[in-house]
Amino acid sequence: MYRDSANKVVPCESVSWAFHLLNELFLLTRASSMIQIVCSQYQQNKKGQYAYPDIYDPVCGTDGKTYSNKCELCSKILSGSKLDMVYEGKCVDCSKYPQPQKGTAADCPKDRQPVCGTDGKTYSHLCILCATIRTTGNKIGIRHEEQCSKKVYPVCRIA
Repeated sequence: MYRDSANKVVPCESVSWAFHLLNELFLLTRASSMIQIVCSQYQQNKKGQYAYPDIYDPVCGTDGKTYSNKCELCSKILSGSKLDMVYEGKCVDCSKYPQPQKGTAADCPKDRQPVCGTDGKTYSHLCILCATIRTTGNKIGIRHEEQCSKKVYPVCRIA
């Protein structure tokens, strides 16, 4: 068993190796480009309000704000705000870290305060994540604070 990109448990027998490779490619692509969010699944109640599920699964909007989940962002979009989703995960505020000079390493604090990026990599400090975002141009959010858990690939027979 493993978890797919939607975090659903999938039995190994139903998955081919080609699917694993395509899934990894999708996750890497998603980490580096803006995602268009589909809001048609969310409905208003009689008062014109959207009911947010009580699930904290943050997403970053194009306005630089972190929304508690896709439903909260969709309620803003469906209310007329010109927004979209940049990536899943908390928005990253790099304003307090200096822009690295071209060809030099970022001048970041040496203390370890690891964060897990939405690209699945652990960064020793938010400053390092910011330097990576600035030098690569990739859209990387914060999945959570602390180290990313080790990715375990299941041993599945080839379908």
